[in-house]
Amino acid sequence: MQRVLVIGNSGAGKSTAAVRLGAAVSLPVHHLDQLFWQPGWRQSPRDQFDDRLAQVLAGDAWVIDGNFSRTLPQRLEAADTVVWLDFSTVTCMRGVLTRWVRFRGRQRPDMGANCPEKVDWPFLWYVCRWRARHAQPLAQRLAADRSCGVDVHRFRRRTEVETWLRQLSAADGADGARYGA
Repeated sequence: MQRVLVIGNSGAGKSTAAVRLGAAVSLPVHHLDQLFWQPGWRQSPRDQFDDRLAQVLAGDAWVIDGNFSRTLPQRLEAADTVVWLDFSTVTCMRGVLTRWVRFRGRQRPDMGANCPEKVDWPFLWYVCRWRARHAQPLAQRLAADRSCGVDVHRFRRRTEVETWLRQLSAADGADGARYGA
């Protein structure tokens, strides 16, 4: 496990899992939100974001968290492992709201500079519809990549991820923070 993608709906805890995984297996962690968002919630120009991502993907070892479906094919091609946090919409909504309460008006560690945590109705609607729109096509894509040698870990509950990360931490002697949103 040297080139790992952590994917899933907003609020699933991708960034938390990525940080813990990176600590457990001694890999650098990169957050797509940091590569994409410029101060004040401005989107990076497409070519600038693509260049930043290409630099990360060119590395020998990494953990990358985030979705950004447009770049998923190139990330999957470079990855040897995928961690899919395939949680229920209710679990992800709870994660989004918990994160909002925790970081409201402040910048999260995994977010671009000067992008304070915020929640609005379009974002909540996106979270509600993510599973219905993305889970089946993603499952099909990952099944194809699995046949090409990509190791896919699909978790349906936070407790499953917690157990797996604890096992990795124990195996490497790392002691990460508790998993959760």
